[in-house]
Amino acid sequence: MAIKRHKRNGRIYLAEYKSERIDGKVKSTYVRYIGVEGEPKIPPKKRRKPERNINFSRTSQTGDVTLLWHISKELGIPEIIDRFIFGNCNHPDITPGKFLAIWAINRVIDPESATQLPEWVRNTDLPLLSGISPDSITKDAFLTSLDFICQSDPATGRIHDISALIEESLYQNWRQNNPLPPGESEILAYDMTAVLFHGASCPLAQLGYNSDHLRRKQVNLAILVSKYDRYPISHSTYSGERTSITTVNNLFSRLNDLSIQSGTLIWDRGNVSNQSVQIVEQFNWKIICGLPKTSKVVQNILLETNIPTTPKYKIKNSECGHIYAKKIRARVFGKVRSVIVYSNMNAGLRDTEERYSFNYILSGWIMYYKTRKT
Repeated sequence: MAIKRHKRNGRIYLAEYKSERIDGKVKSTYVRYIGVEGEPKIPPKKRRKPERNINFSRTSQTGDVTLLWHISKELGIPEIIDRFIFGNCNHPDITPGKFLAIWAINRVIDPESATQLPEWVRNTDLPLLSGISPDSITKDAFLTSLDFICQSDPATGRIHDISALIEESLYQNWRQNNPLPPGESEILAYDMTAVLFHGASCPLAQLGYNSDHLRRKQVNLAILVSKYDRYPISHSTYSGERTSITTVNNLFSRLNDLSIQSGTLIWDRGNVSNQSVQIVEQFNWKIICGLPKTSKVVQNILLETNIPTTPKYKIKNSECGHIYAKKIRARVFGKVRSVIVYSNMNAGLRDTEERYSFNYILSGWIMYYKTRKT
């Protein structure tokens, strides 16, 4: 490389050349301009690219709502609801079935009150998926859709409720597309829980038992679920003072409406009594349930049953301790039945330690009291 000087108009300009052999002769080839001799080189300014105005559109929630919307369509939720409301007539584009399916999706993802619900829906792809204009999505539209399902008739004073019919059609549609394995019958789990109320206008809200022992009005919600595929088959609402055991007759009436063949019921010990078990067997159903430890039959079984703490009887390790179980035959509710007795060794040790601690403290107070008297 070489630097050559070129003089023009009283100034000397510098340029870089390189030597290379071309056709047997050495020639100098221009490489680049360096600048004016004696002046510092100032790098040229970068050209500024013209700014472009970028307009961002409004973002919307899409992934989860799209998935749940397609699931609701596969289950037939909007179509079945609209069929009971409009019959076989042509449905309008905006239907109660679509509004209630959208509301259900909201309850799964991000539950909002009826007041906040329209704005939440407009920020998702649900208007596009359902074909409902965002301007038509209002609080009144959602509440009116509920009135199509359940409403009070002022002329007769009766309540017109088609929710049970909708549940039956949804279940039949599900079982048609997802049949039970050949030779198997339904195994159903049944439970009831309390839903607490702050207001006083609900006619079903009454004082009753709840697990938190709160003195507040409540409504009892019972649900029936298939153990095979966890499908929620049916629900029922009861006044707050109803207990689980008083809903057994209603349960079998509901099973008859659903045309479910006799199978197996699973429920907790809150439903268990001699009468409830007889009702189950009267309808040719089998039952799996817990038994309250306060009954004499259960206390006798616990006293007479010894559960070895060996690997053969160990069924589960949990945070509460090691659980062992043994299956026996015992007479319960007028028949010899299969009974599984469980034992939690860690819980038993804790109970024993607590009793010893209590007895030790009690003995200390007795000795202290005797000492003070003397």
